[in-house]
Amino acid sequence: MFRCQAGDSPRQRFTELDDLSTTDRVQLAQRIGEADAHPTIGDLIRQVEHQMVCEQPEAGPRPVKRPRTNEYPTASSDSASLIADEAQGRGVDSSAIQADTDNPSAEEGEPVAGACIQGVVNIFPEYLSDAIRRDGVGDKRRAAVTISFPGKPFGVVACIMTLAVRPNKVDRLAHLLFGAHLETEGQNREVVLESGCRILVLPKVVIQGCRTATISKVFGPVIAEAIAAAPYRKQEVLDGVSATRCVTMTIYSDERGAEISLSLGLKEGSRIDEMLQ
Repeated sequence: MFRCQAGDSPRQRFTELDDLSTTDRVQLAQRIGEADAHPTIGDLIRQVEHQMVCEQPEAGPRPVKRPRTNEYPTASSDSASLIADEAQGRGVDSSAIQADTDNPSAEEGEPVAGACIQGVVNIFPEYLSDAIRRDGVGDKRRAAVTISFPGKPFGVVACIMTLAVRPNKVDRLAHLLFGAHLETEGQNREVVLESGCRILVLPKVVIQGCRTATISKVFGPVIAEAIAAAPYRKQEVLDGVSATRCVTMTIYSDERGAEISLSLGLKEGSRIDEMLQ
């Protein structure tokens, strides 16, 4: 039976309760309920509670989340729609890969925008890192990167990363990713493919279809791994598709330049999101 000694500390008395059997605990509770509480009991309980609170480790500072703003690229939802529509047209059953996109901890809805510049430098190769637009001044300067988790409405799209490309880098990246060139005729901008086909950019043009080796070279191993884990890319591999639609480039006719959207795996996208904070 539980007994209190005069020299026991309050915390020691409560700790010894763990050694009692269930029957002894019930009997002790009944005895306590029948007894008249001494006036000092309330002070004793508060003292023990205070000791336990003081022993709890202090929580570290919460990471500062990137701002949610419309100043950054927002083409991610368009890219998700394109992939989802194409998947539906090919008869891809999104429910078969829905498990890859179900994650209650992932934020859905409004994209998280703006990335730590050092995080961008750590993830991307030098040329691609330099090609991403910078916004803001001083300690508020950020890289124009948007990450969103579309959720169930786009079952084959778990995570979308969108990069705003500087105007003077658009031509080079279009050629590296898709073998396309940009030309300007008067006020018109054209995309010229290797076959000689010309596509007018009015007011924008969307290009998809990038090979795996190109992805690794341009975006680096971290992004290449994340794209390989994308639910839609896994389906493409099963279908024998070599040039993936998980890389989308939207080229504009005005000074906005271009945006590159990447479909990523959910876990990989979440990890990259943390690296960019």
